[in-house]
Amino acid sequence: MALSALLALAMLLWSPPVGDLAAQVFRTELFQDAGLAIWNGSWYGGHYTLTYSVLFPPLAALLGPQVVGTLAVVSSSYLFDRLVRDRWGVEARWATLWFAAGVVTLLADGQLTFALGVALGLASLRCLQTGRGALVIATAAACPLASPVAGAFLGGVLLAGAAEPGRRPNRLAIAAGALSLTLVLVPNLAFPEAGHFPFVFSSYVAIPLWCAGALVLTQGVREEERALRRVLVAYVLAATVIWLAPNAMGGNAVRLGALFGGPVLAAVLLSRRPRPTVPTWFFAPLLVLAIAGSLYWQLTASVTQIARSVGDPSTKAAYFHPAARWLRVHGGEGMRIEVPPTANHWESAYLATKFELARGWLRQLDTTRDDLFYDEKKLTVDSYGAWLRANAISYVALPDAPLDYSSVAERRLILGEPSYLEPRFHSEHWRIYAVRDPKPLVAPLGTAAAEVLWFGRQGFALDVKRPGEFLVRVNFTPYWSIAHGKGCILHHGDWTVARANRPGVFRVAADFSVGRAWNAVTGAKKTC
Repeated sequence: MALSALLALAMLLWSPPVGDLAAQVFRTELFQDAGLAIWNGSWYGGHYTLTYSVLFPPLAALLGPQVVGTLAVVSSSYLFDRLVRDRWGVEARWATLWFAAGVVTLLADGQLTFALGVALGLASLRCLQTGRGALVIATAAACPLASPVAGAFLGGVLLAGAAEPGRRPNRLAIAAGALSLTLVLVPNLAFPEAGHFPFVFSSYVAIPLWCAGALVLTQGVREEERALRRVLVAYVLAATVIWLAPNAMGGNAVRLGALFGGPVLAAVLLSRRPRPTVPTWFFAPLLVLAIAGSLYWQLTASVTQIARSVGDPSTKAAYFHPAARWLRVHGGEGMRIEVPPTANHWESAYLATKFELARGWLRQLDTTRDDLFYDEKKLTVDSYGAWLRANAISYVALPDAPLDYSSVAERRLILGEPSYLEPRFHSEHWRIYAVRDPKPLVAPLGTAAAEVLWFGRQGFALDVKRPGEFLVRVNFTPYWSIAHGKGCILHHGDWTVARANRPGVFRVAADFSVGRAWNAVTGAKKTC
């Protein structure tokens, strides 16, 4: 624990501005501004927030995101040490030191939400180990509410480890695992969104290769480590399904093996000292390869993230000030703006607090709603212009900073200055273009007439002059509620239609209720 605390403190003081940290900072600011909101209108034309994390934003708003991550990492180190020593003895102390250092990579990656989920998941396992039934259930419920990824891992580990054929199952473990998986599933039913996270073969294949090696290395203690070996097999099967069927988990599946694989394998080998069941000439190189591979697996993402952020000017708030000033003066606060995502994605935090961005920092949504940026054959001058108009984008702000891989082709296209982009501003780091003849965010249908009063993160308001229907180019959600005025909310494709029955202020906000949650589950397309 001391090692983890020392390294975590150093990381807290350094706080490298890695890409995933930008998302945590933005969600913390969103909670400070709107509380535990179910909707974020600053990215992607609007999307749900609670499927990302319920517990992290309020804790981060109270303590600061990096502090929450630091406390979670140190807690995880302590809990892992207790779990390992009680199961495998003091002989496994080097494994706990490995984990104490390795878990700090979550701070280096900026995966603070996941770090909180890991701490709660380890707390659930520790409570199970010590027979504290109520706390097992409580922490198993809290884990997916902190991080659905961690909750899925916890549920899978508990169920695979407890369900042993021919033996009496551990009912508490099964109940806790089922609860954790349920609380991953239920928010996704109540707040459904199409999207998938990329999971390339080179990432996937590490899981079956590593697990196969671990199964060979632990073959000599297969009776003592039946539960662990079941977890390894279940992990391979689950990862294979995730790889074959694109989904929101995607490449996040590697996190379990990358973080825990090496330390857990080391604990088993140090304490059990299994007798090799394969020739020494095969066992020894396999052991070396497993250890080296585990270290590489654990460290490579952190090294890559930090290297990407060092020296990147777009990780500083001041980098965005010239663009923000110009946009504010030229009406950008009432418009949708495309900023090609930078390599570290800090536009999603620094600009999204004041402006509505066409994109943001949620890969699952970006690959689905903006899929043309992930296929250069789809991204042409014509398709880009159609995308800008379809999404009611008024300005394109191009930074000179290193870009995300999905933005490289877009930058080349913008610099070619197609006819529908009019250069309006050029500074040291920014070029801003106006989209010629952009579609408005709010368009009257028929004879209706209204003035847009505000367009915000949680909804919109119109001053209706003539009643009727208005096409509002924000994503439809069954949670739209008419906070002021009389009328109805309908959908038109992905967009929203507001039907105002009388003149005056017509205000719409995203608001949770059980009835609206049921509408979301059943796919209802109107709120009247």
